Amino acid sequence: GDDGDFGAFVLLRRLRLLPKNDGYAYVSDLDAFFSSLYNYYYMRGLGSIIGKGVVELASLFFTLWISIILFAYIDWTGLRTCTDEHTCRDSFTESYLVHSPFSSGTLLGNSWIVIYCLLFSTYGFFCLVQYGHTVMASLECKVFLEEVLGVSDRD
Repeated sequence: GDDGDFGAFVLLRRLRLLPKNDGYAYVSDLDAFFSSLYNYYYMRGLGSIIGKGVVELASLFFTLWISIILFAYIDWTGLRTCTDEHTCRDSFTESYLVHSPFSSGTLLGNSWIVIYCLLFSTYGFFCLVQYGHTVMASLECKVFLEEVLGVSDRD
């Protein structure tokens, strides 16, 4: 049919990395496209979007890692009895670190740690997937701005 009659779709060039028909694509969700375009503009380009996402993911997984160490591998009962030089043990690593955290402790405490790890890891996985979608949308915005509109990141 007629190339000018696309209904509710907007004709956009696709990424060069992917083989496509005639090099064009249809955007069916204009709201999502304009939101990602605004996010790309607001964050001032792809580099800062990638950097922000990497820092957020690193801090999220560092928080998970450090909290697992604090919950599972520190003997808090022994540390509570440590009030001065005479009540504390000599070596922290030998006395207050738990070498196999799930072999000792209560079932409730171990269950709490496992549930926490599962919930936090699931949240981290979803954040990682969302980051991938954000980077792909921003890459499409970059291509759209540079190739279709002729606007570079520096402009």
